[in-house]
Amino acid sequence: MASSAAALVKVFSKMQLEIISQFDNKLLERVEVTCRVTGFQATPSRPEVMAELAKKVSGTKDCILITEVDGGYGKGEALVRAQVYSSPEAFKAFGHKKLAGRVPRKAGGEAKPAKK
Repeated sequence: MASSAAALVKVFSKMQLEIISQFDNKLLERVEVTCRVTGFQATPSRPEVMAELAKKVSGTKDCILITEVDGGYGKGEALVRAQVYSSPEAFKAFGHKKLAGRVPRKAGGEAKPAKK
């Protein structure tokens, strides 16, 4: 099992994130980011994209909300839309509650399953 985890780390370490556009939304205290993710075999999950985006922008994982990950079939790239809030307080005040619940925010936390 450990070797498969190491293989996953190698696959996702090649993932590259390129920021296409940024819009500074001062009213909602956030920066709206559109970026292109390449270099992966399977469409990356929200936590993986959050980790890469946190490296590129001045924000922590606790202040990033991934609104959309759109990967086309067979393209090998995905278009990601995200919101980077200025502080955790702004995230709590203005962040979309349902989308925020899809990603665990604390160590050991579990994401709530979406209702059908």
